[in-house]
Amino acid sequence: MTAENEMSQNRANNYTQLVSVAAVLIGLAFVAYELKQNNSMMRAQIRNELSAASIELNMMWQRPELVSLYLKTSSSADNLSAEEARLLSLAIGATFRMWENMHYQNRIGTYDESEIAANRLIWSNSVKSIQVYREYWSQSKQVFSEEFQNEIDTIIGE
Repeated sequence: MTAENEMSQNRANNYTQLVSVAAVLIGLAFVAYELKQNNSMMRAQIRNELSAASIELNMMWQRPELVSLYLKTSSSADNLSAEEARLLSLAIGATFRMWENMHYQNRIGTYDESEIAANRLIWSNSVKSIQVYREYWSQSKQVFSEEFQNEIDTIIGE
């Protein structure tokens, strides 16, 4: 092989390596773009699911038997039958579980601060003004995450 052929071969190898590196970089850029798109879709899906769950929760609280129980417990749940207390506890538990999910989604970054701010106001108004919510919380808070417990306990302590 002549020196000229060897130089041509080296140039061809260098060109091939350069094209390979460029292809890898383009591939990585495409993967990064796809991950960003996937993250945006995931956030939108979670937001949609939380909205749907919130609507279902609101519809549940509009059921006549829950409205009646809520009004019956304006000061305390002591005047409820065991069945009524169980039904109300399940409804309040579902509410707190929904709140905990929102809190969790905020902690992991799929629900941002502007989205959670209005919900924190609702949580605060509810636990401060509704006695049965505070009673439920004092009896059941241990079944929720420590982070969510701290959030609600802070709200109650304000």
